[in-house]
Order: sequence, then structure tokens, then C-alpha cells
Amino acid sequence: MRSRLLLLSICLSLTAATAQAQQELQWSGFLPGDTTFTSDAIHHITGHLTVPQAITLTIQAGAVLKFDAEGRLRVEGTLVARGTADAPILFTSSLPSPYPGS
Repeated sequence: MRSRLLLLSICLSLTAATAQAQQELQWSGFLPGDTTFTSDAIHHITGHLTVPQAITLTIQAGAVLKFDAEGRLRVEGTLVARGTADAPILFTSSLPSPYPGS
């Protein structure tokens, strides 16, 4: 019993540490230069986000992009987004419990 409690405690600690490790970055306005949305952070689009001409936005496999209701992504430059079957790119709502179309 004691070993089960210890194992449960370790699992909960690892889960909490993993959840805390993924930071949330907020984006809106114009990207000032070439930018990469990495898979180790949540990319929260809070307003209109524009990729200007001559600028590249690269979205890594496994990246998560959460959009507010006002969130928009406009690409005038270059967008490189290559997810994989094992690490798809997720475009979703910023709502706590998103539903289809939200």
C-alpha cells in the first residue's frame, strides 16, 4: 500500500511539473521577424496576428495554437506548418471546453 501511494505521489508530481513546464505565449499584431511557434509552448492568439511580407512563420510539429474569439491569423509572407501523424499541429479555441466551431 505504501509503495502504491509513493508511486501515485510521484506520478502526480510529474504531471504537475509537465503542466507547469508548458508556458503560454500571447500573440497579436505584426510579427517583427521570422518566428517559430515551438511545440513546447501554447501559442495564444489574442487578436489579429499578421505575418508580413518577407517574414516567415514556422509552426513546429506538435505545436498548439489557441485562438480567442477575436483571434485571426493573416499570412502575407510565408507560412511553414508541417505536422506529423504522431505530432499534429492543433488549431483550437481558447475556451476552457472548446466545442466544434468554437
